[in-house]
Amino acid sequence: AVKLSKKDIGEKITAIVTDVPYGKNTAKIEHYSLYINFLKNAAKLCNKLLIMFPDFVDYKKIIKQSKRWKIKYECSYYLHKSLSKRIVLLEKR
Repeated sequence: AVKLSKKDIGEKITAIVTDVPYGKNTAKIEHYSLYINFLKNAAKLCNKLLIMFPDFVDYKKIIKQSKRWKIKYECSYYLHKSLSKRIVLLEKR
């Protein structure tokens, strides 16, 4: 997610749709850094991004720190008692 390049893809893509790791049952990784690095790399690949963040993540701060995206639309999706998602449509600045 953070290393994929246009050369790897071989053709132009217009958007990425993804659901990032939550961290509750994921191996020990630095999620905050992963999210920012993914957003920066995705900006090199496309102009639109639909991304789903866990509700306990400060996604607006992460998006702002990536310096490459602006929020076009966002909503919440209830999954179960301990997890909701923030579904965010981003466009490149």
